[in-house]
Amino acid sequence: MTNGSPSHEIRGTAGPVASESRLDERTRAVLPTTSKLAPLPLGPIEENPLVSVLVTSYNYARYLPAALKSVSQQTYRNLQAIVCDDGSSDDSVAVIERHAESDARFQVICKENGGQSSALNAAYARAQGSIICLLDSDDEFCPRKIEAVVSAFRERPNAGLCIHKILPVSRRGWTLETPYPITLDDGWVAQKGLRRGGRCEAPPTLGISLRKEIAEQLFPIPERFRWSPDASLVMRAQFLTEIVAIPEVLAKHRLHGGNLSISLRPEVVTVRRSLEDIRQFFEETKAFVADRWGQETAAAIRLEDCELYWLTLLALYVVEGSGNGKVQGYPVEQVLANLPESKRKRLWEQLLRLPPSLAQGGLALWMGAYPGKGLIRWLAMRLTGWLGIR
Repeated sequence: MTNGSPSHEIRGTAGPVASESRLDERTRAVLPTTSKLAPLPLGPIEENPLVSVLVTSYNYARYLPAALKSVSQQTYRNLQAIVCDDGSSDDSVAVIERHAESDARFQVICKENGGQSSALNAAYARAQGSIICLLDSDDEFCPRKIEAVVSAFRERPNAGLCIHKILPVSRRGWTLETPYPITLDDGWVAQKGLRRGGRCEAPPTLGISLRKEIAEQLFPIPERFRWSPDASLVMRAQFLTEIVAIPEVLAKHRLHGGNLSISLRPEVVTVRRSLEDIRQFFEETKAFVADRWGQETAAAIRLEDCELYWLTLLALYVVEGSGNGKVQGYPVEQVLANLPESKRKRLWEQLLRLPPSLAQGGLALWMGAYPGKGLIRWLAMRLTGWLGIR
């Protein structure tokens, strides 16, 4: 992801943050506040809409040719691509300009470094399309990505946000593991968003597309979020519009050392940054809901209901390796108590009993993305079954 942005995806640890009875209690608690929530009305989209692809670029000259080529070779042709270089110091601008010379649908913006959010804002300011697609300069679209997105919006005219699965690949393009997210939100999910701390089951940047009417409500993205503007967009969008989910892989997400992905490299710096991002996006989402739907509705959004928050705290506890029984002021037992009774929770408990160095290695195998992970995951599941871990 551009500008060293961390991924918030902790794969292999998904699951509800509370038991079903606790979720029922939370549902009853927020029901009085949901009466005001309603998706913004949207009309049918035109037959052959212009699609604006916003590409953010920062020091990824080695990956840019593949990214730009993946846009040029889309089966859907009615598009404009706006590539904003965010102050790269490598050959990125030259690569972009050469590509723009060969494809008149590309526009180039060069600006001083300000972070991915500011680059997206600059690109969006020139967008003329009825549909907005996002792409980082180290990722790639599959050939029929835009065609599938346009079809989805035409079939579901009430939806203003389209999401789909993505395939994690290495810097050389090798498949690292199975597509993700495992589950995708679909339909009007605002009530779910209230009771799960604003969390939305959606992919990162390259798997997000917006109707222009919804994008207008979300841009400009606050530029204090230098990284991961994708989370800012989807967490707020779920309270404005229905979601249409395409359950197929339509893009390739490149994981490499340069983008500090927690999914590739669970280290202290990446996990701490992800934890801080979660808190900031939670506060932004809560303020957005308060502004749109009132303080009573926003009060239903609680950080302690966000599954990813607790999972990231556990990951931080392991990578810090302090062994003092606390993480960010929480006793680790309290963090574990916010996970449901499941095989995953038993695995976390076993992981936390290991010496720090072994726990860190186990976490890297569990969370990381690498070739052959599917086989290792299958073997781990078989082993836990043999050991009687349920």
